[in-house]
Order: sequence, then C-alpha cells, then structure tokens
Amino acid sequence: MNEVEFEKLKNDMSYIEVVKAAGGAGKKIKNNEYRWNDEILMTQAYIVKFKDDKLVGKEIIAVKGHSKR
Repeated sequence: MNEVEFEKLKNDMSYIEVVKAAGGAGKKIKNNEYRWNDEILMTQAYIVKFKDDKLVGKEIIAVKGHSKR
C-alpha cells in the first residue's frame, strides 16, 4: 500500500475492498486489525481496523529500521 491508496480507504469498506484498493493483502496483527507496509517509504506503515468486516479505523504509524552496522 502507499499513501495515495491509503487515502482512498473509507469507513464501511470490507476487508476484500481494502485488499483490492491496496493491491494486496495486509498482515493480520490482532483480531480485526491488519498492517500494510508502505511500498515507497520504508519509514511508515498503515494500520486498518475492522469490526464485523467493515472498516472502522485507520492510522499511519512510524516504522523504525534496524541498522546492522
């Protein structure tokens, strides 16, 4: 997912509609909560929350990288 796709997500969309908008499935992180990493920016990810298979909340989170230097 990228920021443009994230902005297209609207409340009451089903998980399948979100997958189509995002161009792929998210990773389940909790019951009814999925995460998509940003395709372009490695410093952010998107959390999308569902209730009864309807989108009820979304947020952008910061992702911290791990340097192996």
